[in-house]
Amino acid sequence: NMIAFNPELGPKKKKAIESISFETGFKVIMKFHEKFYPDAIEFKVKNGEKVFYDMAFKKDAKTHILGFLCKGEEAKKYYALGSEKKIISKLINELNEIFDGKAYYCFSGKYIIENWGEYDYTQGTWTIAAFEKKSTLKTLTQPLENKVYFAGELLDPYQQMGVPGAILSGYNAADELLKEK
Repeated sequence: NMIAFNPELGPKKKKAIESISFETGFKVIMKFHEKFYPDAIEFKVKNGEKVFYDMAFKKDAKTHILGFLCKGEEAKKYYALGSEKKIISKLINELNEIFDGKAYYCFSGKYIIENWGEYDYTQGTWTIAAFEKKSTLKTLTQPLENKVYFAGELLDPYQQMGVPGAILSGYNAADELLKEK
């Protein structure tokens, strides 16, 4: 409901958009002086996703960068802390509990938070086409009066997901547009 379409979205298209699972969430990138963590740590959560992962996994990197992805209700628990510094502190404390205080001593203090749920044009994390009904995906890919075409990771015909999927879907939508002209 952030975009006014012209021509307007029909009720079937609106219903399809509203049916998509799309949760708030964020990504954190933290730099450490040494690697004390495994390649990935996935947590079982009731609603959402929570995982730490080695961002330099199988890369020729000399730095130790640990990523953290969180979405859904789990992300809201971190948002409730109220600041980036409190989120980082909580993450370091969680890692300390797992690795006997090693995170505190190895943390460089450098981090980046990508808060997708707070950005005007994303407002959330990612979708997974494999979990959506094929009829919904077909409805979403239909252009409006051959004037407005839709793209995004969810609509990638190759289901690459993420940024690669969004890019491929954009190419696909542009191809469809050019076919109509």
